[in-house]
Amino acid sequence: HNLISPIVRVSTGIAIGFALATASIFLPRPRYAVLSQTFAATGTVILYAAIYAGWQFYELYAQVAAFGAMSGVTVAAFALAWRLKGQVQGVLVILGGFLTPILLSTGRDATFELFTYILVLDAAAIAVALARRWNYQILLAALATAFMQISWAGAFYSHDRLVTGAII
Repeated sequence: HNLISPIVRVSTGIAIGFALATASIFLPRPRYAVLSQTFAATGTVILYAAIYAGWQFYELYAQVAAFGAMSGVTVAAFALAWRLKGQVQGVLVILGGFLTPILLSTGRDATFELFTYILVLDAAAIAVALARRWNYQILLAALATAFMQISWAGAFYSHDRLVTGAII
């Protein structure tokens, strides 16, 4: 019945996601290691969903703001994965990070921005994976990168962009 306004819905989602992610840091480890990792992962998913809903469903802010916020969630979630030694959180961040440009796509070709973002995302994924010896996550990031490259080529590649395609 629309008793709760869209801004309150999104703000509540962001507050709950942030509270869960923050609580994951303060739970004593190793006694509550699984619970803290669960809080971190759940908080991350809620933050991604709330930010996406605020942009896509309620149009509360611009696409650039949503992208910046979701990128910030990705950075914070990588830090949580590293700190909590949460492999599931690491996989979740890689997936969420690569889904961000797909979910926030406007259909406009932003090749430089997209692949700069993917470069930074891959670097962060590799750094966390190497630091924690989660080598399979490097493969996951590589597969996601290949998927993004193939998707870009299918949507935007043409013969006049041969150099761009070769670089990618």
